[in-house]
Amino acid sequence: MSSEFSQASETSDDNLEQSYISKHENDMTQLQEDIIYSIESVNCSFFIDLGGCSSIDLDFEVNKNGDFPLGLACAKSTLEIAKLILDSPTVNRHRVDNKGANCFWLACEGGKSAILPVLVEKNINYLIVASDGRNGLHAAVQNNHKNVVEYLIQMKYPLNIRIKDSVTALSLASQLGHIEIVKLLIEAGANPNKLSNKGMGALYLAIENENTKIAKYLLKNKSKMVLSSKYRDMSPLFLVIQTQNVEMLQKFKKHNVDLSAKNSQGQNPLQYAAVKEHTLIMNYLIKRMPNLDQEDDQGFTIFSRYILMENMEICENLLNSG
Repeated sequence: MSSEFSQASETSDDNLEQSYISKHENDMTQLQEDIIYSIESVNCSFFIDLGGCSSIDLDFEVNKNGDFPLGLACAKSTLEIAKLILDSPTVNRHRVDNKGANCFWLACEGGKSAILPVLVEKNINYLIVASDGRNGLHAAVQNNHKNVVEYLIQMKYPLNIRIKDSVTALSLASQLGHIEIVKLLIEAGANPNKLSNKGMGALYLAIENENTKIAKYLLKNKSKMVLSSKYRDMSPLFLVIQTQNVEMLQKFKKHNVDLSAKNSQGQNPLQYAAVKEHTLIMNYLIKRMPNLDQEDDQGFTIFSRYILMENMEICENLLNSG
């Protein structure tokens, strides 16, 4: 075996070999090292020559991360090598690494959509959740693997599961700016208003991360701009005011946003902008507020508040607006 490995190494990329050696020092046998090298270098003929089609041991730990041959093949190699390992009588198809990820999860993370139907056919658990709370869909979205997301949608994968009571796959895609995946998920029926345990949804995260195209798309697809009382301070409307995003506020105008909505301090959007001293936002809202005489939690109208503050520029704008 050693001579075969040496011969293959002479025709391989030296940099790949050096990377492999430094990454996988784990007291493996020479044969085990050769097996992993053939998987990661995507060398199927070498893998077969090593005995990949026979009953050699293909179920061993590669490193301290708990990597294993089937997982590496599904994440990094070819469908052909992965199928050979799956068909080996020595392999535990349900093995997981130290983060709790099985071969299906790792294939999703690695963008290997071709192997997924084979794994489903082999009854691999496709709903497995890693220790960080992510399932296969989250892993695919995280790495912008559109092909995997398309397959998961096709197989009716659950779309609205949150990561440990945190964000959904749609919210994650919105946060990361993966607009094509956002569209796929929305068209497949993902809920744009599913919130994290902190009240953050897809629209909030798109705005927070300045992913304007995604925010516009979500607005067209029934994303809420004002949330219920429990999370009202996390409403995208108040985030836009906080970040002085006039462009996004202008987009809100087309979607009948409730400008009389109040945050937990009893402030409507204009009053909230006033507290933040965001003059541009105030000038925009003054022209559009349904009731400029609405009182805040201390009984002040926006006009009386700024009379007290001697902010005559804002007072003049209010008077001009009627």
